[in-house]
Amino acid sequence: MTHRRRIIERYPDLFDGRDDAELARVVAGLDALLASSEPPAELRAAIPGLARAQARRSDTAVVPPEPVWEPRAGEPEAPRSPSVTAWSGEHRPGRRPRGWLRSASELLAAGMVLVLFTWLLVTLLGSRIDERAGPLARPEPTPALTPTPALPTVTPSTGPVSIVTPPPGIDTSTWQLYRDVRAGFELKYPPDGKLMAQEGSVRIDLPFTPGTNLVEKYLTITAGPPPPGRCASQQLAGYQPGTIPTERVLVDGVEFTRASGSGGAAGNHYDWTSYWTEAIGTCVVLDFVLHSTVPQNYPTPPPEFDAAKESEVFTAIVSTFRWLEPRSTPPLVPPTPAATPTPAPSEPPAGPVPAIPGLGRFAVATPGGLRLVDYEAGRAVNVQSDTTLAFPAWSPDGRWLAYLDLGWRSIELVSSDGSPGQLAEVPNGPFTENFAWSPAEDTLAIAPSNGGLYLVTPGDGVRLLAEGSIASFAWSPDGRTLAYVITPPSDSPESASAAIFTVPVSGGKPQQRYLAEGADIVLAGWWPDGQGLLFWLGVRSASIAMDGMTLFSLPLDGGGPVELGVMLPEHAFLDWSPDGRLVMVVGEGRELWSGDKGLAICDVRAGTCQRVPKPEGTVSLYPAWSPDGRLAFIRAAVPGQYPNDEGALRAWLDTWTLVVANPDGSGEQVLDAAGTGVQAPIWSRDGRYLVYLRDSAVWAIDPQSPPPMALATLAEATSLDGHGRPMVNPRQVLSWHR
Repeated sequence: MTHRRRIIERYPDLFDGRDDAELARVVAGLDALLASSEPPAELRAAIPGLARAQARRSDTAVVPPEPVWEPRAGEPEAPRSPSVTAWSGEHRPGRRPRGWLRSASELLAAGMVLVLFTWLLVTLLGSRIDERAGPLARPEPTPALTPTPALPTVTPSTGPVSIVTPPPGIDTSTWQLYRDVRAGFELKYPPDGKLMAQEGSVRIDLPFTPGTNLVEKYLTITAGPPPPGRCASQQLAGYQPGTIPTERVLVDGVEFTRASGSGGAAGNHYDWTSYWTEAIGTCVVLDFVLHSTVPQNYPTPPPEFDAAKESEVFTAIVSTFRWLEPRSTPPLVPPTPAATPTPAPSEPPAGPVPAIPGLGRFAVATPGGLRLVDYEAGRAVNVQSDTTLAFPAWSPDGRWLAYLDLGWRSIELVSSDGSPGQLAEVPNGPFTENFAWSPAEDTLAIAPSNGGLYLVTPGDGVRLLAEGSIASFAWSPDGRTLAYVITPPSDSPESASAAIFTVPVSGGKPQQRYLAEGADIVLAGWWPDGQGLLFWLGVRSASIAMDGMTLFSLPLDGGGPVELGVMLPEHAFLDWSPDGRLVMVVGEGRELWSGDKGLAICDVRAGTCQRVPKPEGTVSLYPAWSPDGRLAFIRAAVPGQYPNDEGALRAWLDTWTLVVANPDGSGEQVLDAAGTGVQAPIWSRDGRYLVYLRDSAVWAIDPQSPPPMALATLAEATSLDGHGRPMVNPRQVLSWHR
């Protein structure tokens, strides 16, 4: 009988409620003690005191333990004390059983002291116990699940708290401030970090040393009310419970739980370190990720990145974390979106705005808030804020502008002159960019993070239209119907299904239109005539989805979906012609230069597509139909080798040019006057102007009469991530009422 089985069978109460990992650690430590010829001196000294304390609590007499052993060969048999009982089966010929571990209290004391010794050893050596063998083997992680994977039960670390200090030489005094007022915390990040909103979180892309196999380095911040006892990082999803060790750390007065791990997929490797802390009703998770590629995948393998050096900034960022209110008492109730102070308008900082007929009205996210510019009337106002404002959206009549306050995680409203608007309180916040105006009236549809689909009209009430966890939704062209994707409840998130429903805005029972069993759906939109839907279908894995999903067309008058092609699930890679044809960017691969990406014109009812000709060695991206039937798009050269640093990515961005052509590829016009590094072209309503992003600004150009005009400065630079994708989502920084 092994020590493990004997210990568990003899002292089941000692291990009751412990998970496998914790049990394995205790048993491994006790195995080591039992295999030693003599217990450590510190342990021998501690056990009598602990035993006496236990006896006082239980009002029992303490009998000092006496040694019991079998004699070795040639040794005389020693007398045994009648007050001492040896473990059955413990006597071994030629070995001295350890009589100093006979009771549950002494065994528990030994385990406690062992944990203390292990912690001291780890602290002194500055290393972590490697638990890669036996019952603590660390499996390869399963791919992250979307939209929100269920976390395994996390056993909180009960060991000592390690004090962690940031590395010397990092000055955080000049760093940018990120403040989440709703969740009640703030932190700082490097001045050249790039902040962007994601579904239910905020991502900050961090600078890194170029020229290595490291392609991305970023922080994801997630904050909100956790389920009871489940405050933990989503990075733990996919691991068996207890296989990722956690530790308690104290960083500049704030206690966090910390965990680290790694995983890989399709030639990519992800090393992550997560910190999370919980106050009353608030869980804040900081996930730091180092994304690298396999050097052998390159024609000329780049050097390996210095993981220790690249990770130094992580601790420095965590050390700037501050709660906005003391957390020893229940926090203040966060204000509702309606009670949030609305930023006041002010005059533009420089010069009058020219009146340019045809350009309409813009809302642009700027470093100080939002800038509202009316080029028809020739006037502008600034909406100022000390938090980051993003995802501006004009109502269909141009009277109202809705936007997301990333600090408060609330949806706010101002009128076209910058004066405050009023939105009724929508439950189930906080909120993300999952909101949109009806195309027919000033009604806003909002899908909060915690479920439901709501309709709200400025100055009016709020109405629940659909229940459940709404992953994505879209208005019908006439504004009478909403389509949405919902994930029905499931005991297995990995194999959960997804379904498309439609529901009349006037109310009524939702109608299921399509069910994908064990798969994920992302809604792409409606047909222009409202007779069908577009959606992306793929496996329930965010990592695999980055390499492409299949676009399907679903008629609503009967029949099943038809496949159009594999593409990246990007709304900016789709557009409709005036006569109802679809243009899409076909081609798989998470890098924009891979997969021979090009344009295809599709008949969505028949399910047929025709590729648009393009020069060899190029890709075509970001298509836009003009009112008179021309296509504008971005053409970029395929790089000769993988752009694995910031300089190479910038060089590839400099190949992006603006092109206008007929749908069959004829009559091509390269707009050299627009410059290089052009992104996200959009036509004006009359087809005279093309508006686009370039060099941290919004530009407009008349293809028949260059040069271009700079319209506004953006809050974020138009740079690329490690996959060649723009760091700035056009919808995040720009809304154009045409």
